[in-house]
Amino acid sequence: MIDFYKSIRSEDINDQAKLRSEAIASAPASNPHKLRFSVISGNNSRLIRNALLRRSDFWMETTNQDPHFHFRWQPVSNGIKFDQVGKEIDPDFHPIQKQVINHFEGHPSLSEKSKLFHNMM
Repeated sequence: MIDFYKSIRSEDINDQAKLRSEAIASAPASNPHKLRFSVISGNNSRLIRNALLRRSDFWMETTNQDPHFHFRWQPVSNGIKFDQVGKEIDPDFHPIQKQVINHFEGHPSLSEKSKLFHNMM
């Protein structure tokens, strides 16, 4: 049996730390008076982005890789690390610590039409 911790290479950890620091560096500067959002392109993404940009007094757009987001919208739940949501914003970075995404964990039985129809029967 393979030991999980022995299988992790230090190069992989260094690469992930480097990617994270690059993502933070490429994000817009911190503003404690505005919440940060990112919208990943897909179904209705322009509508969501425009609605948030019209509220520029409260919201500012950030990159999709920015771990310090307050709201992230994406068309599918693939790639969302639900166990990491809410753990990335530093208290020194912004006073509001909550992160919100537009999907529920384990939601396909509710959001996929074929599975919803099956459950309704």
